[in-house]
Amino acid sequence: VGPDDITPPLWVVMGAAAISTNAGSVLIATDSGMPFLKAMQPFVEGVTLSMWAWATWWIPLLLFLGIAAIQAYQAFYLIIVLHFSPDQVAGAVFVSTLVLTASALVFAPVAAKISDRIGRRKPFVITAALVFAVGLAIASFAPSFPVFLVAMGVMGFGQGIYMAVDIALVT
Repeated sequence: VGPDDITPPLWVVMGAAAISTNAGSVLIATDSGMPFLKAMQPFVEGVTLSMWAWATWWIPLLLFLGIAAIQAYQAFYLIIVLHFSPDQVAGAVFVSTLVLTASALVFAPVAAKISDRIGRRKPFVITAALVFAVGLAIASFAPSFPVFLVAMGVMGFGQGIYMAVDIALVT
């Protein structure tokens, strides 16, 4: 999956998968007494499970693509946009990666405790994706290195939230 693959049609398909999963879940949970629906229930269950599995597979992929993109291209961003000299880039990448990692390590246990206390996981995944997207947006328009570091901290916050609940979702 490359940057050119993440286009509006992808989001339309993802929305359709979410709607299909939601509609299928309602049909499965509702006992309408309709013979046709009862006969189609195994098919509806299979399609609903497939849509759910396919759609939830994309969330971690997109989050990790965001992490990979910022880690892979930050040196170029620092040189081209923030006008760092090549000699300064290694230190700046170290500091920004340290900020992202420290933020993730600080917020992951907090998110895990809150998630365990309220017994919900999926809202945390959605929140993590939104927080990470905000961090990417801040990084995209960062006029200075301190603002870029704030963006890395926000992305670390999102990554920490996600990592806290991702394992729990699959167990």
